Amino acid sequence: MGKPGRSGSARLETRDPRLKEVLTMLYSESKLTVPEIGKQLGINRSTLYSFFIRNNIPRRRKGNFGERNPSWKGASLTKERLEPLVARGLSVHRIAKLLGTNFKTVQHHLVRHGLQSTYRKQKGQRRIDSRGYVKIYDPDHPRARYDGYIAEHVKVWERENNKLLPEGFIIHHLNGITSDNRPTNLVALEIHHHHPKLVEQVLKSRIQELELELREIQERTE
Repeated sequence: MGKPGRSGSARLETRDPRLKEVLTMLYSESKLTVPEIGKQLGINRSTLYSFFIRNNIPRRRKGNFGERNPSWKGASLTKERLEPLVARGLSVHRIAKLLGTNFKTVQHHLVRHGLQSTYRKQKGQRRIDSRGYVKIYDPDHPRARYDGYIAEHVKVWERENNKLLPEGFIIHHLNGITSDNRPTNLVALEIHHHHPKLVEQVLKSRIQELELELREIQERTE
């Protein structure tokens, strides 16, 4: 006889001849997942996966189960629900956020329903990344990333210096504020020289320039 399971019901052992029948019923008819079955029967999921293989119990393909399971995030992504959002010109990311799911799930269902987001990024569009750096959408720039964005501080430095940032150089923010892209706050440094001592030298030089500017202003106002 089986041992009591977590829920107090009898626990089936993997050697129990009834297990295959019970698993088939729970998995194929009740549409439970393997982890859910393991929790209900008190059997480790790895043991269950091995049992499925040894006993040739057919497994569902990924994607088939979710569309019939109302608890799955993609179950509610019907054409009727997605079509108005696409018509509003929303991006796939925005639709995913509104519906509480992810980009891949929305993209999958758009293709499945024959829909396509009409959202297009505009050149010059700005966003701020997780580190506080401002990014500009400029897919034609030679340093643009795969998503078409480039760091704003690079564009500002290049505009002020009338040339592209040389290879092997990065832009340093003198005051440490990554979103402060004023030309006076940016300095180009070689990557292998981007260490505290060199940054300190640059800061001292900038402080001296500011002190000189301040003295000139004071002399003009006296």
